[in-house]
Amino acid sequence: TIAIAVSRLDWELWLRQSFATALAITAMVKFGVTHPPAGAAALIFSSGEFDWANLGTMLLGNAIAITTAMVINNLDTGRQYPTVSYSLVMWQRRFVSLLVLTNPVF
Repeated sequence: TIAIAVSRLDWELWLRQSFATALAITAMVKFGVTHPPAGAAALIFSSGEFDWANLGTMLLGNAIAITTAMVINNLDTGRQYPTVSYSLVMWQRRFVSLLVLTNPVF
């Protein structure tokens, strides 16, 4: 949302992209949720061009980063990433137990 708000400003492209990235990183550090791909998303979407190619580029970059992290962290037997693997059956059990707990008639 920061990048989309900045993209509406009537500034030069390089200034919008720099400002959006800096503002996004500042907000992440302030709230303690630093996430580097979010800075890249701010850079991509602050250009004002919202199309599937930009979204696909961002999703591909995130998929590559996650895959790399999984491979590197699983090379060592003492570490495992991700630590929890959710399957469809686990999600169904959680949903049904939530329904039973919140609706005693069910």
